[in-house]
Amino acid sequence: MFAGRTGAQSEARFQLGAWGTLTTGAPVLTTAVVALDCRILEIKAVASHNVIFGAIEAIHMGPAGPALVYHDRPISGCEAGSVRCARRRAAYCRESSELRS
Repeated sequence: MFAGRTGAQSEARFQLGAWGTLTTGAPVLTTAVVALDCRILEIKAVASHNVIFGAIEAIHMGPAGPALVYHDRPISGCEAGSVRCARRRAAYCRESSELRS
């Protein structure tokens, strides 16, 4: 429904799924595994993208289920507690600590 995948524009994007709001009033997909409601602190232009820094105001925990994981370019599903998920998390933590060194 977002990123142009369905062709829906503006408000029509919110006609699919169950939506609600949290502290800031921003739309939240209530069936998402987790939703973070943030107050924007700063927006920085980096190359061709904007990086948005925010302070978490509220967290909504939806029904348990597989989550999407972005790691090393691909986005894929990840079941909580799965070996594949644990390996991706370990790889991400390793890379993050190497970047901080």
